[in-house]
Amino acid sequence: AYANGTFHIIYQNNASQEIYYLQAILDEYVNVDEPAMNHYRWFIHGDMLSIQLLEDSHHNTFLLCDVKGNVLQQTTIESNLLQIDLNQLSKGVYFFQVGGMSKPVKFIR
Repeated sequence: AYANGTFHIIYQNNASQEIYYLQAILDEYVNVDEPAMNHYRWFIHGDMLSIQLLEDSHHNTFLLCDVKGNVLQQTTIESNLLQIDLNQLSKGVYFFQVGGMSKPVKFIR
């Protein structure tokens, strides 16, 4: 990890044997062994949050919430890649959750 919280993660999907590269800015531990996390890959680049479905898991719900729990965006994922423009968000702490994730993912804008 770099001092600004940027992590570079390389991992292999056990089922497909494909190798993935992920760059993420995290401020706390995220349990990547959580079953739902095996179906998604996410990263933030600039003002864009990208969530890629690694398996056929369409029609999952995406929720974006602020630190108070207010739902800022709710949408159904209709393709393998969902991109959310974070440009309209002010600096602060936010959470997102996809489908069957037991806990939301926290990120800082």
